[in-house]
Amino acid sequence: MKQEAESLVRATRTLLSLSNNEDVFLAPSVLVALRLLFHEMGVTSVRLSRFEYFDRFHFPRRGTTRTNEPPRRNSATIWSPVSWNGYLQRAPESNGYKVADASHIGAAGFQASWRDQADVIAFDLGKWIAPAASAPNVVAIVTRRPSLRAPAKRAFAGLHLSMVAVRSGRREARWVDPQSVLEMARIVRAQDLTPRALADRHQRNLLLAERIATAAGVSRPTSSILLLPPRAAASIPSWLHAQGCVWELPTGQFRVVCRADEQPISSVGARRASARTNAES
Repeated sequence: MKQEAESLVRATRTLLSLSNNEDVFLAPSVLVALRLLFHEMGVTSVRLSRFEYFDRFHFPRRGTTRTNEPPRRNSATIWSPVSWNGYLQRAPESNGYKVADASHIGAAGFQASWRDQADVIAFDLGKWIAPAASAPNVVAIVTRRPSLRAPAKRAFAGLHLSMVAVRSGRREARWVDPQSVLEMARIVRAQDLTPRALADRHQRNLLLAERIATAAGVSRPTSSILLLPPRAAASIPSWLHAQGCVWELPTGQFRVVCRADEQPISSVGARRASARTNAES
């Protein structure tokens, strides 16, 4: 099991272009892991960027505010380089800790230009690598400041498989689901995570997003996540629904994660046959 967990740490380093000096911890949930870490870091207030998935109620008793409000003492500012609804965001100004939720960085091709602005990185391993409908619950928390090493180790001490580089003879509490670690490790082994392969995957995702956006009559996307109006429902390929890549929001809008790698082979073949028929007629 430790070997599988180590393979997920290596995959995180590859996907986020991390150095060996940056510590990686495994967890079952970004929110739960950040709550533990913030406690040990002494964070007393949390600031959220405009397009964050998290809201004030996710961090109770932390004095949660938005980034258009002045920072408070001992604050942590959370921003997503690519938000859950597809917007690209720069790191907000902050004199406290900066926490990048990079769960959807795959929608921008895993580019790393934002990385050096973060003190802590939260990364959902399965969002852009595993099947969308059945991604295992394994996330990585990365600390980039040497001063955060001690509080992070305190936060995750005694939690099974959280710190794969640490040998512990102590009894550890259940934390990351071992079955999820095994499944995610299997998925990672089957993937080509070289920069060239990731760039090719991103280009195919962007082409899919652009094709859907054009059919929907909306502006050209800047990432592989689309937020479409209710009238655009017919523009979304049925196979994206079937693969768990489409969410209908309470507003009636559709959030579409454009994963070209999720397209069934039969669907690709049917589309090519249709294109040949149209060309011949």
